[in-house]
Amino acid sequence: MSAYVLDDGLRPLPDGVRGELYVGGDGVARGYLNRPGATAAAFVPDPHGGRPGARLYRTGDLVSRSADGTLQYHGRRDHQVKVRGLRIEPGEIEELLLGHPDVAAAAVTVHRAPGTDATLVAYTRAVPGRTADPAELREHLRGRLPQALLPTHYLAVADFPLSPTGKVDRAALPAPDGLRPRLGAAYTAPSTDLERALCEAWGEALGVTGVGVHDDFFDLGGHSLAMMRIVATVRARHGLELRFRSFIEHRTVAGLAAEMESRAAGAADAVEGTGATGGALVWIREGGTRNPLFCVHPGGGSAHWYLRLAPHLDPDLPVAAFEWPGPHDGATAPGAEEMAGRYLAELRRAQPAGPYRLFSWCGGSGIASELAHRLAEAGEEVTFLLLDPGLDAHRRAEGWREFALIRRLEQLTAELARGGAAADTPARRQEVLELLDHLVDDVDEETGITLPEEGIGEVWPREARIWREVMEMDLAYRHRPFALHLHLIASDELAQGRHEVSYGQEFADYQRRWRELATGGVTVHRVGGDHFGVMKPPHVSDLAGVIERVIGADGRE
Repeated sequence: MSAYVLDDGLRPLPDGVRGELYVGGDGVARGYLNRPGATAAAFVPDPHGGRPGARLYRTGDLVSRSADGTLQYHGRRDHQVKVRGLRIEPGEIEELLLGHPDVAAAAVTVHRAPGTDATLVAYTRAVPGRTADPAELREHLRGRLPQALLPTHYLAVADFPLSPTGKVDRAALPAPDGLRPRLGAAYTAPSTDLERALCEAWGEALGVTGVGVHDDFFDLGGHSLAMMRIVATVRARHGLELRFRSFIEHRTVAGLAAEMESRAAGAADAVEGTGATGGALVWIREGGTRNPLFCVHPGGGSAHWYLRLAPHLDPDLPVAAFEWPGPHDGATAPGAEEMAGRYLAELRRAQPAGPYRLFSWCGGSGIASELAHRLAEAGEEVTFLLLDPGLDAHRRAEGWREFALIRRLEQLTAELARGGAAADTPARRQEVLELLDHLVDDVDEETGITLPEEGIGEVWPREARIWREVMEMDLAYRHRPFALHLHLIASDELAQGRHEVSYGQEFADYQRRWRELATGGVTVHRVGGDHFGVMKPPHVSDLAGVIERVIGADGRE
């Protein structure tokens, strides 16, 4: 018998990376008696055994292999759920809940209320004579799980409903009532018109009644698409401008309201000559004694992805990220060189002297490379890390195809925004949805992407312009050599030549090209998962481990 840990494409996974357990060899049956459908699903051709006609059996068990070959069991694949595109294993969360001294039994499931995104709900039965306090349970999990895996609601049950087979009947568990989850912060009602408007918009986007002004956006189940809905709602109803970066810097209604009032009073200055307001640097975690990690946004221009990474890094490591400060007024996007100059000025204000630590992902590689080049020219010490970085985009047909799709989306959303009811045709709306479905990578697969009942709103036209600007910049940029050592982090998708940043090029040739540019040498690090999976559980913790090992070895504290 042979045992394999494979991904969804039947490719072997590295040690420590979770996948499904497949077994092969002479002991594998031919299938299920008189059940052709089940046989086809569970008994698949063996691409690894080397025997014609050999089959692998899909066990449905989620495992990882240690360096000595030992298999670690992580639960059943058929118990997995998806929330906003993340594959989640409730059993892991349940196991951690059972580690709390007040919890006797636990179950975690997904709740989907009409009109809102899916949320995780934790059900607990307390130890006799004790009470499992929701705020304590949340804090118990917070240090052990990334933000995306924290349940939004914690409900106490006297006992769990059981199915006829004696298992927990998850469908029979009580649904959350839509009221504000019990959080660590006491409820504080809004006291101003602005706070009331924000609380109302949060409640609608998150499906929560009674949002308090000190409630953390992410504790309430907040995510990037909810941010978009809130931005659109407060702009359409109240004419108020709310920025995406504000959710990263100020995670409460009180913080957002204070920032908006400060900007309205003229505290935030315009960046001269750009048409964009405010700076680009956002602190994701400002506290800590170590030298910060500065992250450059990926191709979509948003820094919110790094919210998923930061919780897996050392709490003593400050983390900041650059967010594309657009859209801009000009007909063409500023180049990577210009943006690097702007980002460098902000970087120097945040940290006047090195050593510096720079990290970027995908479409941010041009700006990041220019930053690294300029810092090295100035004699600074730089630890430079790139994840699945874009390279020579102008030479790749796939990049130009993506750019054409983005330009088409920008055109359609602009027509819908300007044309009123005459432009709001079913065919145009359908094409917009199809383009968004292709281009947006951070979306709940169950809920999908929706448009306003009439028109396009203001969020998608703005986002389309930003995507076009960043992509236009990437296609115009020509990488140049820099006198630094590069830590090149590659996902499975990149290493297998399946992602657009390396289409038409063998991975060995892709590495060779980077060695031409990084004259100080290149070290390659591998992380499991596809291009976006590396920023999602379980792979994001492996990515954080690579980053920590690299900066821990640089001796630059």
